[in-house]
Amino acid sequence: MSIKHLNLNLLRALYALLSCRHVTLASKQIGVSQSSMSISLKQLREFYNDSLLVPGRHNIMQLTPLAASLIEPTRNAMSQIDTIFSCHQPFNPATDTRTFRIGMSDLVSYLLAPNLIHKIEEVAPDIKVNIVHPRYLTSSDVFESGELDVMVGMFEGAPGGLKHQALFHDEAVIVGCKDHPGFENGTISMDNILKYPLIQLSLSGTPFHNYFDRYLAKLGYAKRVSISVGHGLVPLITLPGTNYLTLTIRSAAEKLNDYLHLSISPVPFPIDIYSCYQYWHQKDNEDPSHQWIRSLIKEVAKQAKSSKRPGVN
Repeated sequence: MSIKHLNLNLLRALYALLSCRHVTLASKQIGVSQSSMSISLKQLREFYNDSLLVPGRHNIMQLTPLAASLIEPTRNAMSQIDTIFSCHQPFNPATDTRTFRIGMSDLVSYLLAPNLIHKIEEVAPDIKVNIVHPRYLTSSDVFESGELDVMVGMFEGAPGGLKHQALFHDEAVIVGCKDHPGFENGTISMDNILKYPLIQLSLSGTPFHNYFDRYLAKLGYAKRVSISVGHGLVPLITLPGTNYLTLTIRSAAEKLNDYLHLSISPVPFPIDIYSCYQYWHQKDNEDPSHQWIRSLIKEVAKQAKSSKRPGVN
């Protein structure tokens, strides 16, 4: 088939299929029926004389080598088309109806999401937001596929090449229940940290080898975490009525203190300040709508930062 006889709407279908690797998801991405997307896939296969997508696990189709080679040129073509047709259509949050997909660790979501949602309701009532809680940020795939627009959190080992912006910094604290026997006058010693069991968040993908473990190892201590979990709020809400300890950020511990009645102590050894960042892909760096949502997240984070006690940046 010559390109002069090709329906250029197939470019949108090709981009969606390569991104989603799933006919139904691709049809939803560009707002057509599943049957229409299936027809487009059939036409693309005929044009390229290649299967392009073949069945894989979990209903996610795999790309043929030819299809994989088309990802970058298709993305570039779509970006150029977007530029051509959107340059005279400025983004207006007050009237826009798009959906933003935001990844947040659950601790950061607890601190920022309520105020972010309130702010969006106030200034952009028709904007939709989907907030999910990914545990890791190890590749740019979630941005390239359109699964996420921005990711917010304190992620170890975030990949290079992503755009990022610091949102706030927070200090680490040791937390236990209100009547924990290891705390004396609101503080806990290293001896007592080593004496009592630890329940700890691990976002590295390697349980029982996390942020806390590494610092203890640097100091020459063999103490190991007893319980490792993938959600940052779980250690905190587990503490009441137990002798467990956990390492977390002060802002989260203090915000939950009114409900959980916790003992919160500075860490009795040198430890890095926690830094929370937002990450996004280069392809979205200059998009006005993406710039808007990132600025809103920054604004909400600044408000959260200003509500912390003096001395924490």
